[in-house]
Amino acid sequence: MTYSREVTNKIVECWGLGFTAEETVTAIQEWKNIHIGLATVYRHRHSLTAKEIIDELMRKQMRDIAREDNSAVRMKYRDKLLAKLIPQRIEADVKSEHTERQIIVQMWKPPYVEPTTGT
Repeated sequence: MTYSREVTNKIVECWGLGFTAEETVTAIQEWKNIHIGLATVYRHRHSLTAKEIIDELMRKQMRDIAREDNSAVRMKYRDKLLAKLIPQRIEADVKSEHTERQIIVQMWKPPYVEPTTGT
């Protein structure tokens, strides 16, 4: 089934707002009273249009960080951006009939670099 541009834009918009695929399906059902499947949501999320939107938002964010005059502020927001892009920690409960333990995997975290002032 083919959906209108309005519906496909809403899928990408929900993704940008941080909705899960299931939340996106529910939001569109409440908004337009139509049913779309999870496969449709995933397909549109990985479409060229969605990738172009994400790339443009990332480019604007990086430009804003680079144009900031205050290096402390620039480094703060660079670190925040990296923290969102790089997973920090993954937890998994491993259970079997003989043992039960929790596994925590620490992911790489960029080192904090003190901002320097120009001399």
